[in-house]
Amino acid sequence: MTITLDSIIPVGRLVKVRWEAQKKKAWFKVLCKRERDIMNLTINCVKAVRSPVLAKIVKAIITKLKKALESRVERLVRTIGRSTALELCRIAESWGNKLARQWNGDDGLARYLAVTYHNQQKLNRGRSRIW
Repeated sequence: MTITLDSIIPVGRLVKVRWEAQKKKAWFKVLCKRERDIMNLTINCVKAVRSPVLAKIVKAIITKLKKALESRVERLVRTIGRSTALELCRIAESWGNKLARQWNGDDGLARYLAVTYHNQQKLNRGRSRIW
């Protein structure tokens, strides 16, 4: 295995991820003891992760923490908002709107669609069926 620049992880990044996870009380909830130990030993023993094997393990732990720290709105934007925006763009383009292609990259539109979807779901759950 060769060492590439994208596989080198500076310890400062690991410290930041650990601090954020501890602050939001996800460090102990999300990670098992082995994963916490790997992160702590890596932070305390190296200046930067250069080993491709260790980098792969550490990246998996960071990804696990990032997903756990993601807010509900961010998750909805990623799962619902972006796909809905893409479909909306396709429909608008089929109707002849030439500017609709630019909408797909608009984070504000994806966030708006995700929040609208979330609020609609809350409204539908709150309704009681009389019939």
